[in-house]
Amino acid sequence: MLVKELMEILIAPVGKLDQTVDGIIVGDGNEEVKAIGTTFVCSYEVIKKAIEKGINVIISHEPVCYNHHSEHDKFGVSKVIEQKLELLRKHSINVIRFHDYAHRYIPDIISEGFLDVMEWSSYEDQVQADLLHLPTQSVGQIAKQLKERLGIEYIQLVGQQEQLCSNVWLRLGFRGNGDNCIPAYEQGEIDLIIAGEGHEWETPEYVRDANAQGKAIALLIIGHQKSEDAGMKILARRLQQQLPQLPITHIEQLTAIQYV
Repeated sequence: MLVKELMEILIAPVGKLDQTVDGIIVGDGNEEVKAIGTTFVCSYEVIKKAIEKGINVIISHEPVCYNHHSEHDKFGVSKVIEQKLELLRKHSINVIRFHDYAHRYIPDIISEGFLDVMEWSSYEDQVQADLLHLPTQSVGQIAKQLKERLGIEYIQLVGQQEQLCSNVWLRLGFRGNGDNCIPAYEQGEIDLIIAGEGHEWETPEYVRDANAQGKAIALLIIGHQKSEDAGMKILARRLQQQLPQLPITHIEQLTAIQYV
């Protein structure tokens, strides 16, 4: 199977999108697939791990070179980017971006992976995707579950740990901004939003002011990678079922941001 044929398998559940950041962003797609690695982001560390495992196709949810649209020259001449691309070329590694299609799967494979690892799938609303009706518990108890099941050392909280909640909305990835979150709070049904990340001056400041006015809402920010990585792990499992003849693995890595 060629790399471009693998791309067609990834596209199939959605159909070809007219506008997308996805595709074969490193390589021409005409090489034979030998082994596949899925990952949240194709970092230099991931590339080295792929080389060690004999992987020649990396499926990455996020871009290779620090720009959503994979414009590798956006920052001018970059020795860091050139060295990274050279390592991929030297070892004939193709990189597939799998972002827009992942979020358009039904259900969204990224949310599905998160719910699976959190053991929350049965609590998802039957109509509204990413809306959960959890057993009533405190924000602190939910934060503890997130840390234990996702392997997170620290979570950012806006609100009160003691606040009880049951209606929880997921805004995984970069969907923690005001436009994505504030209208949901305003409808009066959401107790807690769990977000990957977002602008600090938008939703966090709204929640802070709402708490000061006596409204019981909270926000947990768990980090972009930790909110989406489980979805790419599920992708590896599914591809292994579809393509049993190929070695397929999920490449783990620490988050880039560490707390000191």
